[in-house]
Amino acid sequence: MLLGVEAALAFASAVWVLVSILGGGADSAASAWALLVLAAIAVAFLVGLVVAVARGRAWARTAVIVTQLLVILVGASALWGVGAQPEIGWPLIVLGVALFALMQVPTVRQHLRLRGDGTLREEPADRAG
Repeated sequence: MLLGVEAALAFASAVWVLVSILGGGADSAASAWALLVLAAIAVAFLVGLVVAVARGRAWARTAVIVTQLLVILVGASALWGVGAQPEIGWPLIVLGVALFALMQVPTVRQHLRLRGDGTLREEPADRAG
């Protein structure tokens, strides 16, 4: 599952930040610790999304879509500026676009219909015509 890969990459990033802090490679220890906390929150959120998608929870689709829009924005911001890192930006954009597109696939939409009480959410009727 691609979302699981994203969670694993976020975990690897958090470990990289921790190694950087412990190795003394961070320019600002306070900023590095704050980044580590944010990375840990992101990992927990992504793991929660992986579980929710696996369980077919209806709310997970919206959360994944919004998350991927943010991933695409972070990737785009990594492409420009003084510290541009296209080797990070492009993979983020590709991953974000791929997961965003997967959330639009009919079989995925069908899978993600389960409400918290176990009932299926009905798809809105097509009002074309």
